[in-house]
Amino acid sequence: MIKTLTQHDFRRGFEQLRPDNFSYDGLRVLFEHFEQLEDDCGTTIEYDVIAICCDFSEMTLDEIIDNYSIEMPNSTPFGDDDGEADELDDDEREEVVLEYLNDNGYGYAGVTSDKTVVFQVF
Repeated sequence: MIKTLTQHDFRRGFEQLRPDNFSYDGLRVLFEHFEQLEDDCGTTIEYDVIAICCDFSEMTLDEIIDNYSIEMPNSTPFGDDDGEADELDDDEREEVVLEYLNDNGYGYAGVTSDKTVVFQVF
């Protein structure tokens, strides 16, 4: 038995069972991820809020960098005129974090407009 969910239905289930697991935009990212996954695989995915909360997490770039001890390279290894190394901008930091998640088997569903990352944690 299958019920087709709208994005609103998807969000409502989380609001009822696990309202603090994902941001509003994080739920949009997850919904789109599962829709794309179903299209790519040609199969339906079971909607299980608790299982999704166990398998996915949403964190800021800084939280991921800290929690997974990701070393951030400097964007200018020799520094600028004052001899200090430049720090990476937000887009470069995001690229390093997403590459780390992919390379280490986490994968990610997507990035929200607030630059939080929704990714698999199993």
